[in-house]
Amino acid sequence: MINRGKDYYTGSKEDREAADEAQKEKTEALESQLVAAFREENKPAAGTSGGMCSEVHLCDTQLCCGNSTPDADQKFATENLENICASALTLKYQEDLGNNYTHVCTGLMATKLFAVTAAAMTAAISLM
Repeated sequence: MINRGKDYYTGSKEDREAADEAQKEKTEALESQLVAAFREENKPAAGTSGGMCSEVHLCDTQLCCGNSTPDADQKFATENLENICASALTLKYQEDLGNNYTHVCTGLMATKLFAVTAAAMTAAISLM
């Protein structure tokens, strides 16, 4: 509960509305800081769902490397996530905070399965 003090309750309606708006902005800023800290401390490992991907960090089986856009009206998801692994089957990603994203695979060496298959094919051809 917020202790608003005597002035809040004895002041005008406009003063209370301004104080409420200022408190709302402070609360949202604090929530954003907490979310950023949580995400930093709980980053998924590279190659796993939600983890970063690149030519060096390939995605696990059934995941693809790409970019994810937050679905509308997500509380703490306002920015696109770039170069992350997400489901190649559903093209959806849900982060630990429950925010949902739509994923688009970029075609970047998408999965470890693809890389393993390519290596096996190369080895098989070289043995012939």
